[in-house]
Amino acid sequence: MKTSICYFSGTGNSLKVAKDLSEKLGDTTLISIPKAMKTELDISADSIGIVFPVYCWGMPLMVSEFIKKLRTEQGRYFFAIATCGASAAGTLLQTQKRLAQQNIKLSSGFIVEMPTNYIIWGGAISEERQKAMFQNWNNRIDQIVDTIKNQKGYGIESGSALANFFLSKALYRVSMPQFPKMDKSFWADSKCDYCGICSRVCPANNIVIKEGKPAWNQKCEQCLACIQWCPKQAIQYGKKTQERERYTNPFVSLKELIE
Repeated sequence: MKTSICYFSGTGNSLKVAKDLSEKLGDTTLISIPKAMKTELDISADSIGIVFPVYCWGMPLMVSEFIKKLRTEQGRYFFAIATCGASAAGTLLQTQKRLAQQNIKLSSGFIVEMPTNYIIWGGAISEERQKAMFQNWNNRIDQIVDTIKNQKGYGIESGSALANFFLSKALYRVSMPQFPKMDKSFWADSKCDYCGICSRVCPANNIVIKEGKPAWNQKCEQCLACIQWCPKQAIQYGKKTQERERYTNPFVSLKELIE
């Protein structure tokens, strides 16, 4: 049975999940959503999955646009996994609705907790807490793999009705249109050595190097790949990130995200 997993990942959590599933499922193709956005996409696998992080209690903008591009035969088994540092609220219900607009049924939806990368609110959590989250994922993966292999209708995981409405509907609807222009708070300090990694790792092709410094162009996904992967920790956001510890998934390399 062939499986295709489409993933969006800025600092590696969702790619880690996609890679682990691929290894366990076998005969699986991994598809980068940012790269797939540049082509016509026709997926013919028996099972098709979408793996992505939760942004503002909903889908990243690029993932939502990607779903509009999906073309596949009726009857394919679809599953989705949303990675998050805390609450995912109604993210997967939102995903289910977007897929339904493409006449695609989402049969299973799983929420997987991973270490947060949102340095705008705070630095990396302790390695001990990170390891506990990775272990929880390891404990759960076999159940998810069995569900996918046997194409079971697991259902859609979500938060409370109150959280689903206020966070994933009301707040998401107001906040997400502002994301592309929120890059105005990024800047590079004196440690920047003009390596260009920030530009290469950006999934939205939003960063260009001008006069030896990165410049952001208001089509930001807020994935924070630029600030987290900078080898010199030279990229900052506002005035509070300079002393905060960075986070990238320890099981994913920069090379895997930029190639």
